[in-house]
Amino acid sequence: MTALRNIVVAIALAIIAWITLTSMPLYGAWQANMQRDGRQLDFRFHISSGRSIHGWLDTADGSQSLDNFKFDHNLLSFDLALEGHRYHLQGSARDRRIDGTWQDETGTGGMWAADKVSRR
Repeated sequence: MTALRNIVVAIALAIIAWITLTSMPLYGAWQANMQRDGRQLDFRFHISSGRSIHGWLDTADGSQSLDNFKFDHNLLSFDLALEGHRYHLQGSARDRRIDGTWQDETGTGGMWAADKVSRR
């Protein structure tokens, strides 16, 4: 009975791991934009994994880490500093696209979107 229970648990864990790994469409490079004050702000960010999942933003001065980065299956949220403002972004990924909302430190908010440009 114990051996059967261990086999069932091992199979269940394998299925959960497979579902988790195959349902994470967020890894890779993303080209994003958001509208603010009638103009479009473009930015590019990356999501990678290793011992932990993390993201970073490409800027003219190099790369900066995405603060408060959270990732759960196809949902993500993070903070970033861009053009003099501090933004909190939330989004949902589907079919190589992320759609979401943003809010800055003043409470102003809007929509943002990103398209996956590579798996790296």
